[in-house]
Amino acid sequence: MKKIQLYTLFLMLFFAAGCEQDPLETTVDQGKESFMNQEDQSFLKLKQVLPGLERFDSQSEFDKYISSVGKLENIKTASRSVISGNSELFSSSEEFAAFCGELQIEDFSDPENIDPTFEFSSESGFTFFFPISIFNSQAGTAILPQNALDKLYLDITSDNINMLGLDIYDFDFATGGTLQIDIYGENGLIQSESRSTPVPFQRNFWAISTKEPIKRIEMYSTNVDVHLALDKISYGTCSVDADGDGCLDEEDPFLNSNMEEFINIDGCDTGIENKITEDCGVMMADVIDEAMATAKNHGEFVSEITHYANIWVEEGLIDTTEKSAIISCASKAKP
Repeated sequence: MKKIQLYTLFLMLFFAAGCEQDPLETTVDQGKESFMNQEDQSFLKLKQVLPGLERFDSQSEFDKYISSVGKLENIKTASRSVISGNSELFSSSEEFAAFCGELQIEDFSDPENIDPTFEFSSESGFTFFFPISIFNSQAGTAILPQNALDKLYLDITSDNINMLGLDIYDFDFATGGTLQIDIYGENGLIQSESRSTPVPFQRNFWAISTKEPIKRIEMYSTNVDVHLALDKISYGTCSVDADGDGCLDEEDPFLNSNMEEFINIDGCDTGIENKITEDCGVMMADVIDEAMATAKNHGEFVSEITHYANIWVEEGLIDTTEKSAIISCASKAKP
């Protein structure tokens, strides 16, 4: 437990050094805070400014993820990736397909003509194909490393694949241990993921969507008797608009935009429609939320909102009466 707490402290310091303002200053709904301990209150505030944390419900859940990374040298990079929203994990093939819908499949049905996008090797240098369908009729032909403890390497020759799904099997009757999957891009480690080793001969689906192209996958089991087999690869290049604001994620400064119908400032309902601004992926409420999170004091916050309200009047998003309503609510807020 002390190790996990140290990792959490490391992450807090890591992001505090990289931001002008401490994200823990973000104001959150007081009703929610009353039911949370101090640790989770702070975590909720962090979630408002770090989109990748949305996948975690609590500080303890995030700590569990950090402990599962398993390699101390990977913690900083992998954690930064998930926190900043640079990657998203999937455990359902249906959810993965729905996320993009433009996926291709390599199922090794013709081992002599595998998609040249992929190159395989193992720690020992040898791999082989085997029809694991004889053990599970829903499976097909899989590629395996020569030995049970071998790492299986998947290198990707394409420079534009950012969606990758794997059907993984345990080609043995052993159980227990951990399945470790490390994902690399041009600039090094993108994500490091640990999960329980698959049930023997039962499909275990794992997938990831990343912002940068995926160049290499390394996977292995910590159980000496577990022989991992890769049965199918789902892959593609996907331009995603995760929050549905009309701006693709690679260009969107707010990956989880505030899409509420009306602008609400710290509990004060302005009654004004929350519209998208002239900047790609930026809702009016996003601007207000960010100002709330970064303002040093009340005066600075009101000044910021007044500045943007004037811009919105010039852009025709609001009129002068609506501008006054926004500034009035801002003056009552407690950033």
